[in-house]
Amino acid sequence: MKITRFALGIRFAAMAEQPHKEFARKIFEGIFSVLTLSELEDLTLYGGADPFSPANAEGEESDVYLVVLMGGKLKQMRKVYHAIADDAALDMYMVHNRPFVENNRLYKVEGLDYFGQVRPNGRIEGGDGTLDGLSVPKKRGRRKPVGKGIRVMLAPADYERLTSTDAIKRMTVAARRHFQGVKLAPFPINDGGEGFSASIVTATGGAARKITVTSCMLDGRRDAYYGVVSGRTAVIETAQGFSAGGISSIAVGEMLRRALDEGLKSIIIGVHDAQMGDGGMGFARALGVRFFDKDGAELDASRDALPLIERAEADYIHPRMGEVKLLCMDASSPADAIAGMDRLNAALSAAFGREIDTSLGFAGIVCALSGGRYSRDYDDLLEAINFNKLARNTALVATGCSALDTAAMQPGRPMYCIVKRCAALKIPVAMVVNQIGDGAAELYSITNAGIMTIGSSAADTPEETVRKFDSAADRMFRFIRMGRDVEKIGAPKQPKLKPWLTLLIDSWKK
Repeated sequence: MKITRFALGIRFAAMAEQPHKEFARKIFEGIFSVLTLSELEDLTLYGGADPFSPANAEGEESDVYLVVLMGGKLKQMRKVYHAIADDAALDMYMVHNRPFVENNRLYKVEGLDYFGQVRPNGRIEGGDGTLDGLSVPKKRGRRKPVGKGIRVMLAPADYERLTSTDAIKRMTVAARRHFQGVKLAPFPINDGGEGFSASIVTATGGAARKITVTSCMLDGRRDAYYGVVSGRTAVIETAQGFSAGGISSIAVGEMLRRALDEGLKSIIIGVHDAQMGDGGMGFARALGVRFFDKDGAELDASRDALPLIERAEADYIHPRMGEVKLLCMDASSPADAIAGMDRLNAALSAAFGREIDTSLGFAGIVCALSGGRYSRDYDDLLEAINFNKLARNTALVATGCSALDTAAMQPGRPMYCIVKRCAALKIPVAMVVNQIGDGAAELYSITNAGIMTIGSSAADTPEETVRKFDSAADRMFRFIRMGRDVEKIGAPKQPKLKPWLTLLIDSWKK
């Protein structure tokens, strides 16, 4: 690629099963919603499969999409960089590993599609047609971005074929199509399953910490992550990489130990697996608990060692274990007991002087060792991350779920807790649901929410389901925009009041 002036590359995680050209249009819609003509004028636009992706290097189709903005001055490109880097909604699309590609590395890039140049009138001209119809809003004048100054929180739950994060990405496109200047605050809903830590980091603007932990097979090391919120709360999940074999309970203990060493004041642990393979023996051992067999020999943490446990010692438990405030969010399903779990629970109960609730599985051991609080109530999580503060100055919360039935609106469930708090904060709620069930009556008793249905069925292909979701999200924000326009056009205009000095002078003239 021949670089003119300065260029900036941005690497985005492409949506699954979506053609690159279609994804490019959605991404540029998002970029144009956070930038104006003063930053983008005369820039040339490129996009295509990321040549820096390992998959692309091996001849496979890359799941990372590279956007290149080229031709600007250094000051102009800095403004572009900061606007994109500071936008929470666009950040959800960007890859977490080196999302930006600097000018000198782009010299080696070949094979990207040319999408055109941003002209002084805001139009995109000279490209291959991918961005036809899109335009860049002017900073001032009649085309001032609609929705500027408005903050909308996107907080949908998982759907049958869309995760909460994917649903937020698609809602982002719809929201900015009708409110180009809106500020979007993503809030992925996760009550403790896979992706729990990342969802809380995204919702709170926290940070991810990388740590090398013991692998699930106890035969090596692997990378894992935990979140840090507001510089004082750690967020750990047991389901990290669960679809690929997960992590061991000793790895969870290693992450907790790292958070304790870091001096964090509170810990949130999301539990997905009720038994964790070794029942939690590795978790306890990572925190300093020692286990012995009947002959006094010390045991390593493993499933096979559970029936051999005779006693445990907690003399070397991490000294800060009793100082932190721990919340254990249990999202696990009931599981069969592991052989030897009774011996583990008995040994830990004797060592710590407190009974372990065996019905809670691994979550019971976490709470017993830390003196933490057990919960299946999503409102406890909202309280722990200070949802009310996150929702401050929010004009609308866009949420939704697969089925608005009685189960979804049970106290303690995410949808009920989100809606309940929005009602208390007097924040309007809009919902995208696939089916409206008996839970609608409970919803309307709490708040007067607006509901848009998807209309998807089990017979639909995944592509058709996604298309219907996109359509429902687009219709929802289209109607919200219509309501804004109706009020703007139909509300009686108040007469302008003259300054008191002008009124005084007019009275003298009379």
